[in-house]
Amino acid sequence: MRSPVVVAVAAVGGVLVGRVVASPFSVSDLLSYLPKPSLPTLQVPPQLAYSPNLPSPPSGMLYSSPPPPTLVSPASPLLRRSLDVGFKYQSQSIRFSEWLSLLTLCLAPLIAHLFVGVVEPTSLSGRIPWYQRICHYNPTSIAWRYFAITDRRCRAKGWTQRDLAATNAVFWDGSHWDGSQKIMIKKRDSATKVPDSHRVSLISKSVFQTLIVSLQGVQAIYVVAFYSRAHRVAPGHPISVVFYPLAVLGLLRLPAALWLTDEYGYREGEDPEPQKVSDGVELDQLPLHVQVLAMTGSFRADDDDLSWKFHSQGSRRGIAVRVAFLGTWLVLFVMAVLFTAQDFRSGVKNSLSTFASQVFYLFLIACTISFMSVYILRGRGNTTVIPCIETPIYKAYTYFLILLAVGFTVICGLETRRTTCGLYTTNPIDWGLDDVMCASYTTLYSYAPSDNKRTMHIILTGATGTVGSPVLTSLLASPLISQLSILSRRQFDLPTGDNLDPKKAKIIVHDDYVSYPEELLKGALSGAQGCIWAQGISQNEVNKEDYIRITYDFPMAAARAFATLSKPGGHFNFVYVSGEGADTTEKTFTFFGRIKGRAERDLLSLPTSDPSLSSLRIFNVRPGYVEPSPLRGRSFPYKVADCTLLPVMRRLSPGRVTPGGVLAKVLTDLATGDGEPLTGSGVEAEGRTLRSPGIRRLGDDPEGSEEAR
Repeated sequence: MRSPVVVAVAAVGGVLVGRVVASPFSVSDLLSYLPKPSLPTLQVPPQLAYSPNLPSPPSGMLYSSPPPPTLVSPASPLLRRSLDVGFKYQSQSIRFSEWLSLLTLCLAPLIAHLFVGVVEPTSLSGRIPWYQRICHYNPTSIAWRYFAITDRRCRAKGWTQRDLAATNAVFWDGSHWDGSQKIMIKKRDSATKVPDSHRVSLISKSVFQTLIVSLQGVQAIYVVAFYSRAHRVAPGHPISVVFYPLAVLGLLRLPAALWLTDEYGYREGEDPEPQKVSDGVELDQLPLHVQVLAMTGSFRADDDDLSWKFHSQGSRRGIAVRVAFLGTWLVLFVMAVLFTAQDFRSGVKNSLSTFASQVFYLFLIACTISFMSVYILRGRGNTTVIPCIETPIYKAYTYFLILLAVGFTVICGLETRRTTCGLYTTNPIDWGLDDVMCASYTTLYSYAPSDNKRTMHIILTGATGTVGSPVLTSLLASPLISQLSILSRRQFDLPTGDNLDPKKAKIIVHDDYVSYPEELLKGALSGAQGCIWAQGISQNEVNKEDYIRITYDFPMAAARAFATLSKPGGHFNFVYVSGEGADTTEKTFTFFGRIKGRAERDLLSLPTSDPSLSSLRIFNVRPGYVEPSPLRGRSFPYKVADCTLLPVMRRLSPGRVTPGGVLAKVLTDLATGDGEPLTGSGVEAEGRTLRSPGIRRLGDDPEGSEEAR
């Protein structure tokens, strides 16, 4: 009954922690944005200078406070990477039926590896306590058993059905475990049931078990190899795949597969006296001096010298087996380190589940190599039970491994969410990776793309703003976008990363957003099929005339001009980023609400008021308070609001807060979609206006889904 309690407590604790740290900013963040007091100038060597390119932490993540500028150097990757690891609770929208399927997928490799690799022990004295059994379920114990059986068979000078049975058996004498060569010889004639052959039959339970473990291991290797290729993004470590690496370790069963069986039985209790070798061994298999001793009855199985039966551990056979097994484990360790280094290199975001999973498997592999190396090098590899199984340190290691596995499984479960394409992931939606993850997912399982998932040419404005920045990242990562034209007043550096393709983007310097020359429309913008109008400004930063010009005149002129870009019989998606509070009746008391409402209303009327504009498909999107991702280009008042008001709003009124990554995904989907009206909650104006709850619902944000319902 202890395990369910531990899991329940850990789950509840994880939920509470997730709720607390789901807020993206803390007091330390607020302090970091306050004006800094002037300090005496200090000359710092270039190698210790502060790097301005430190990655900003993703929204909704738990991270450390920024260190003092003069103490962080570009050569300090550990400090920089630590900012990119965080926890986000996002499994609220997963239904009970889905949890059953996910847990089945989660536990399948674990159950197969443990219960296929662990045999039922034979007790020679009384009942075996549960705490003495549990160490056999340690993956290190299973790996040692596979090694020892392979080694024993390779070094054996003769091999019979009774040898096969005694080698697979594990004996408990009341105080100690025994799987030695000595007990094998001693108990070989005590078997009440022996296999039909000296190796497993082709049609047997053992072969079926090996097949299951092998298929799971091959599947895990295939998935890992698939996501290792360029331009493919793995879905993190959702709970359905947390034990995939354990399935890979299950392939270590293959070298011993021909000699793994449970088709045997032994009498309970001790034998009255040791068995004579002559009772169970063909004399012509023994050296001459052993044959003489056996016939006289003076040689018994409990003698220490077993050179008549096995080659030494230092023989070529023994060395080959040891080098092969230890070499395999070292290769696995190097691969685990390389994968970890790849995930935690500078600029790469990582969820807490990814970090916890990698820590677990690095710890498991490192400990396994350590234990196996010690006993192999000390010449104690002649037993199928790892020699330290009864030591306090190995028991502590086993219990800690169990707690670590439960802990990181709970973390992965709390971070698991479902994307719109049905893929489960632990990557937060704020990262804007859903499109490229879904593209990789559909490629992996050979799904045919739908008609509306064609590559497109999209126009973007406001690419450096709070809304435009995550949209730009989403468009660069989306495999649906083949060409991206960015209208901007100035050149700027495009974001880069493993999942981004800046080569498909072109920055077009454009100053007059009321006029669009013919050479621009027929040149750089030719063939465009959609536009995301993310350009905007606060009413407090300009006068009323300029605000009307930017908020109303600019998008109206652009929509009229871009309508000519559509092909005959086609359509052009124009997605206008408005805001909560917009009122198309212009009766609201806020100035921005009236102007944005006027822009929404007149944009929606364009396709019906002018036949030449009938190809336009207008969408008005009203985000709430946009949660920045990342915090760049924000004025000081907005930074203060982000650190103080945003956490409160997320809890009291989550429907009025729109994560930047969620908004970016929805805007990208609308710009690349079929232009048909939207349905469901949070939708107005006959499916053409989308409010904040609808944005979060369509973006598959768990909190938004609950708010929309």
